[in-house]
Formats: sequence, C-alpha cells, structure tokens
Amino acid sequence: MAAQQQSLETLLGISSQRKSLKQQLDAASIKAESGRTTLADLPTVQIGCKRYIPEEYIANKNRKGRRSWIQAHGLFLTEVSPDLRTLQTYWACSKCDERGKSSLFVATNTTSPIEHLRRSHMITEADGNADED
Repeated sequence: MAAQQQSLETLLGISSQRKSLKQQLDAASIKAESGRTTLADLPTVQIGCKRYIPEEYIANKNRKGRRSWIQAHGLFLTEVSPDLRTLQTYWACSKCDERGKSSLFVATNTTSPIEHLRRSHMITEADGNADED
C-alpha cells in the first residue's frame, strides 16, 4: 500500500524541492517592468505560506537605509499580507538559503542575526568573509 501512495507534492503537481530566495528573485526579475508603483507590481518571494518583498524595493523617503554589516550576508524582507499591506520586516540568512534552509530573524535589531552568523557560519564583523563551516 505504501508503494502505491504518492506524495502530496506529486498529486498537486508542485515541486518538492524548495526554491532558494535568490532563485525566486531571479525568476521574478525576468518579469520585471519599469515604472512599478504599487506593491502588487513588485516581485515577491515565498517562504512557507507567507509572501515577502525585498525591503529595498519598498520606497520610504523618510528612512536612511540600513547600514549594518549583516546586509552583506542576507536579505531584508518585508512580509506582505494577502490584501497587500506591509507587515513585519525580517532578515534572511543567505548562507542558510543556499543550503535549502529558511532562517528568518525579526529585523528590529541585529543581535539575533549577528549571533546566528557567528554560531552557525563562524562569521563576525571583523572577518565578514570567513569560510563556510
């Protein structure tokens, strides 16, 4: 009986292999059009059942922009609700994404992402280009 069962992914015709954030953004940028003005027009990535827009695509003239060194090792993503409202912003680790893992950290401060980079990937601000573990 077990040999006859098919996975849910097969039955629904979806890939069981997770696409990385980079793959999703690359695919979305192919469809990119100039003159985007609404959230609905911006490329999104999906992690689990939630959708995110790279923070850099969301204009906010009152912000100075992020200056933390962790930006070189991940992406800042803003969660988008089904009715296209911006929600919480997160930092996603690029090293984990390359390995097929999702590591999201709330972006209100950088303590958790810094600790993650140090513990999981042996990367610190002083040696931001350390080898992978």
